[in-house]
Amino acid sequence: MYSPTFETVTQARQSLVRYFDLYNREHPLSSLDAKTPDEAHFKSLSQRQAA
Repeated sequence: MYSPTFETVTQARQSLVRYFDLYNREHPLSSLDAKTPDEAHFKSLSQRQAA
C-alpha cells in the first residue's frame, strides 16, 4: 500500500471519505459472515425498527 501525499487537509479528508465509503460498501468481512459493514449495519437497523 502506498502513502499518498496531499497538498491540503481537504484533499486528505476527501480521500479518506472515498476510502471508508468503498470499504463499508464493498469489503466483505469474515467476522460479519461475509457481509459488508453496510449490509450488516443496515440489516440490523431495519430489524430493530421493525420490532
